[in-house]
Amino acid sequence: NILPGLPSASGVEIIGDTAFVIGDDSPYLYRLDAATMAPTGRVALFETTDFSSGRIPKPAKPDLECMAALTWPDGRAGLLLLGSGSRPNRARGWFVPTEAEIPSIVPEALNLTLFYARLQDRLPVGAVLNLEAAATSATELLLFQRTVGRADGAVVFVLPLAATLEFLAGISTVAP
Repeated sequence: NILPGLPSASGVEIIGDTAFVIGDDSPYLYRLDAATMAPTGRVALFETTDFSSGRIPKPAKPDLECMAALTWPDGRAGLLLLGSGSRPNRARGWFVPTEAEIPSIVPEALNLTLFYARLQDRLPVGAVLNLEAAATSATELLLFQRTVGRADGAVVFVLPLAATLEFLAGISTVAP
C-alpha cells in the first residue's frame, strides 16, 4: 500500500486500532487506521522550515529511528520517540501521550545529550552512536545500535526501564 503524505517510516507501533508512524526526516508523528493504513491525523513534534519539500534534508533531520509504547513515570500511556544520536541535532526525543485526541496531544521534548553521552561511552573506541530501534519489556528498555563499517558496532543497550524513564523525564539526575 502507498502511504500518502508519509515521507518515510522508520518506526511503527500499533496500539489498539491505531498505527503510529515516525519518519527519520519528518517533524510529525503520523496516526493511521491499523486495519486499512488510511491516515487519520498527525501530531507536530517540532517547528521547522526545512520540511517544505516534504522531507527534512539529511544534515538537518532529527533522524527519528526509535519508538516504543510504554507508560511514562507519571502513569500516562504514550510513545517514546528517540533520534539516532549520530549528530548533535539527532540527540533529541519526545514523549507523546497517546490517550488524547490529536488536537489536544502535546508532545514533550526530551534533551538526550547527557543520556546519549553515557551510551556513547559504552561503545567500542571509535564507534559512533547510531540508534536504529527500540523495544520494551515489563522491566527493560532495549536500544539497538548500528555502527556502519564495523563488525563490533552492533550493540543492544539493555537498560532498566523505570530508572531510564525517570532520568529522561527529569525526575532523577542519576543516569541509569
